[in-house]
Amino acid sequence: MPFGDRRWRKHSGVRTHNAPCLEAYNQPFTAADAASGDYPVVGLGPVGRGWEPRIALAGTYDDAWKQTRWPRLPEDFDFVYWNAAPADQQIPYPSGGEPVVMLGLHPNGDIRFKLPKSDLKLLLHLKAGVPLFKPLVTDTLIFDMQALTLTLVQRAVVTARAEVTKMELGTWNIAKVRAENAQQMADASISS
Repeated sequence: MPFGDRRWRKHSGVRTHNAPCLEAYNQPFTAADAASGDYPVVGLGPVGRGWEPRIALAGTYDDAWKQTRWPRLPEDFDFVYWNAAPADQQIPYPSGGEPVVMLGLHPNGDIRFKLPKSDLKLLLHLKAGVPLFKPLVTDTLIFDMQALTLTLVQRAVVTARAEVTKMELGTWNIAKVRAENAQQMADASISS
C-alpha cells in the first residue's frame, strides 16, 4: 500500500513509499494511517535550522525588520527556535540524577540509567576584582546508541558588559574561593 502525501506521490511519480520505522510516542502506526498517508514525522536526530517546524519560529525578516530592527532579532522571534531537538524530545534543563529509559533502541534490550550530576562551575574574574560563579545549565544531551555514550553540553550566559578578565572552568569550594578573594582584597587595601 502506498504511504506518503498523495500530492507528493503524484508529482514525484513515486508509487510506493516505505511506512515509518519509528512510531510517534503513544500513537502506534495503523492500517488507517497507511490508508490516509497521514502520520506525524518522527525522528531522533536534530531538526535543521531551515526545516519546518523550526523555521516558523525564526521570525519575520522583511523590509520593516531591516529598517527598524536589523541587526537584532525580529520582534516575533521565538527563542525556542534555538532548540534543535524535535518537540517531543524537549525537556526542561536537567540538573542530573533524572532517570533515562530507552526502549527499543538497542539490539541488546532496553537501556536505563540516571543522568550524571556535574560539579563543574564557571568562575569569572571581573575587572572590578570580584569573582563570580555563573551557573552552567545542561542544554543538550547527545546519545550515541552505537558507542553507548552520552555527551552533555553545558552553557552559561555572560554579558559582554561584565568586563570579565579571566574565565575558569573547574570544581571549587565556593566558600573557600570567596574567602580567598576577600583576603586578597583586604591585602590590596592595606598595601595601598
